[in-house]
Amino acid sequence: MSNRRKTIIIVSIITGLIALIVLTVFIAPLLFGLPQNFKDSYEQSIYVLNENYPSDIVVLGDDVGFRDKLKYRQITEMTEENLRSEDSFKYTFFVINDRKGTLTLTDEDFALCKKIVDEKAISFYYIGTQYLPQLKKHGFFENEFTDDYMGIAYVLASNPSGRASIHGLWTSLEEENFLINSELLGEVLVYSFVDDVIKKMS
Repeated sequence: MSNRRKTIIIVSIITGLIALIVLTVFIAPLLFGLPQNFKDSYEQSIYVLNENYPSDIVVLGDDVGFRDKLKYRQITEMTEENLRSEDSFKYTFFVINDRKGTLTLTDEDFALCKKIVDEKAISFYYIGTQYLPQLKKHGFFENEFTDDYMGIAYVLASNPSGRASIHGLWTSLEEENFLINSELLGEVLVYSFVDDVIKKMS
């Protein structure tokens, strides 16, 4: 990949994150009727997911490192039972965190995942590179990944398919910064969840 293309990708990612931060800091309090006494925009976003729009956040694989205030479930295997949300939840977000490349999953796991994610209108996030070929095979995305990309989001969208695949959610740049800031992955995902909620509301 050329340096110019890398720069464009990095700038796009940074711009997107800045936009989400601005949204949560200045617009979210008006949109969601939030209290004003939050530590930062990350904490604000957690409040939205916990209280305003109760979300069932399900994680398979490595610990994401979310802040303690976020309500989520850690599961150890992919089953229909584990991916079933209670009726009290407005939204469901399913994260497979395979940053370290040590998670063991089968082709049948991904077939089940695709089936449930589509049937239940679940937003799906994969962090890692090990299983990108299987995700492509099962229709989570079509385009080829660049070497920098280390994750994908498969979310609801207002297009004929009703779905959109977002590349570059997690890249080698974020991976490097994660070694300095252990909250980074959780923060990126939480901002993405809130952005997804806002899109579903529009």
